[in-house]
Amino acid sequence: MKFITKLLFILNIAIWIGAGAACWVLTGSTLGSVILIGFVAFLIAWAISDEAIIVSCDDFMNPEWRIFTRRIFWATSASLICMGIFIFVCVAMDIFNMREFLNMKSS
Repeated sequence: MKFITKLLFILNIAIWIGAGAACWVLTGSTLGSVILIGFVAFLIAWAISDEAIIVSCDDFMNPEWRIFTRRIFWATSASLICMGIFIFVCVAMDIFNMREFLNMKSS
């Protein structure tokens, strides 16, 4: 089971890096920076998810797969929230020409 969870974690990291590279190539810093913020938030949330959401008795009571899915869900949710907040700030302050990229009219 450890092999499968490590493989899925590595695939998740590869997807983040691939999406980030594709966004940097296709849109420049507009979406590339958003994906970069999300990736950093994912790594931070993954690192603290062991102490933040896992109780010590979960290691004995729950299967390893359930603990892994809880950690990956928590880290991905945190990264999506950070990406949403960053997009909102970029639109509000017109950073990286986000309004023009999203085809929003400036008032």
